[in-house]
Amino acid sequence: MLKLNTERWVRVAKVAGIYALLSSLWIIYSDHFLYSLGLDATTLTYLQTYKGLAFVTLSSLLIGFLVWRELKNQAHLMRQLSHSHTQLDRITHEDTLTGLPNRQFLLDQIEAALLRAKAWDSLVGVLVMDLDGFKHFNESHGHAAGDRLLVQVSRRLRARMGDSCLIGRLGGDEFLLLAETHTRPRAIYQLADRLLGVLREPFDLEGQQVWLTTSVGVCLWPDQADTAEELLRNADAALYHAKGKGRDRFSRYSGEMINQAQQYLSLDSALRCALEANCQGLEVWYQPLVSLVSGRCIGVEALLRWHDGQRWVPPDEFIPHAEVSGLIHALGDWVLERALQDFGHLQTQGFALESLAVNLSSYQLSQPHLLQQVMNHLQTSGVAAEKLELEMTESALISQGDQVLHLLEALRQRGVRLAIDDFGTGYSSLAYLKRLPVSKLKIDRSFVTSLPQDQLGGEIVAAVISMGRALGLEVLAEGIETPEQRLFLAAQACHSGQGFLFARPMPLDKLETWLATEAETCMPLGYDQPW
Repeated sequence: MLKLNTERWVRVAKVAGIYALLSSLWIIYSDHFLYSLGLDATTLTYLQTYKGLAFVTLSSLLIGFLVWRELKNQAHLMRQLSHSHTQLDRITHEDTLTGLPNRQFLLDQIEAALLRAKAWDSLVGVLVMDLDGFKHFNESHGHAAGDRLLVQVSRRLRARMGDSCLIGRLGGDEFLLLAETHTRPRAIYQLADRLLGVLREPFDLEGQQVWLTTSVGVCLWPDQADTAEELLRNADAALYHAKGKGRDRFSRYSGEMINQAQQYLSLDSALRCALEANCQGLEVWYQPLVSLVSGRCIGVEALLRWHDGQRWVPPDEFIPHAEVSGLIHALGDWVLERALQDFGHLQTQGFALESLAVNLSSYQLSQPHLLQQVMNHLQTSGVAAEKLELEMTESALISQGDQVLHLLEALRQRGVRLAIDDFGTGYSSLAYLKRLPVSKLKIDRSFVTSLPQDQLGGEIVAAVISMGRALGLEVLAEGIETPEQRLFLAAQACHSGQGFLFARPMPLDKLETWLATEAETCMPLGYDQPW
């Protein structure tokens, strides 16, 4: 500022100096010129008067021009300053991508809403929502497409929900709705239900229809929180609970949800640390696949196990979390790479296994570089593509629609075999099944558990086996635990099976021992398992 003022005064001094010099020259030479004309005193006085008036007029015009220019510059500076303040206000209070209020502005508005609610004896409801599977969408379609989708979501929220609440973006795919003036909790819960319906409708993303669902956490003042920070924190906890219950739903905050949210974050942090620390604590175990006719071990299924340093974490606890958080891509790629390396090792040790089964989740199926990753790991391990069998559940295949058929066909053309896992639980049609380039059906354990006593269950299993054989597919039964179940399935011409009757999942070193000593008997080892 000091430098600016100095330059300005120097400029003013220069202008004043030039003006003074020109004025002096004008007075001296104009007088000299008039006297040189030899005019009488009256005429000379007359001309001197008009010369003075002209000088004053020109000086006034010059000074007026300089003042006008300075005022114009000042006005321009003021407009720039006002525009800068407006831009700063937008940056401070507005989300740059969607134009919605940002986190700081929302917190300020929650504080103001609490003051109004105390005066009016009304409720304040905070609804925190995020988009189910958005990380998966971002990774498969790109961040630019993800941003366009977020803009469309924000526009729909404003158009369809903006009349009943304040809407803002907290960050990422997380949005907040602030509802006040309501006197009954039911009205706010109805608002949450309405929100779910609004986002179930498809989005048009450059001609492609995209379906999304959302999970919502709801917290109310004064019953469930005392401050704006508590409202936001508790709504977040309810959101985690909604996602844990299957997503596409809303959850109301309750006291124990804070502990659940902390457990969720703790699990996420521990799993990320395990991945970043060269997969420390993560192991691939193997369960044998046995021919029901010959009793010979014909292959193994790779199963991910995780010890977090304190306990063996059950797969049904951390695998769903990995899918929701997006970590499934890194985990799945690591399991495939490690399993193929271990299978190559078993081959060099002389174990003649026909297949290695590896599970794929629905999130991995839409990964754009999955085919290249599979082929790269096969080439690195030296395992023939015909030995690898990728397993996908019915529900995973159905969720991907027809777009997954191109990937499956490309895998089959390269020799990789494909299997449908947990068959019978995904409600796929026979017409859809016929279109899939698969070579194996795996009957879900829920159909095997009650055999052979359950007559209806036995008829269903027999029908599935018969259908599989008619389609030219191999059929494997999961969860075989008794000799009677094995005999029943073998009598129905089921090709193979797996279960505790033959062997439990085991790490690689114990698998080598089992293959060398006990594979021919197909009896359980009996050592302790983590579950």
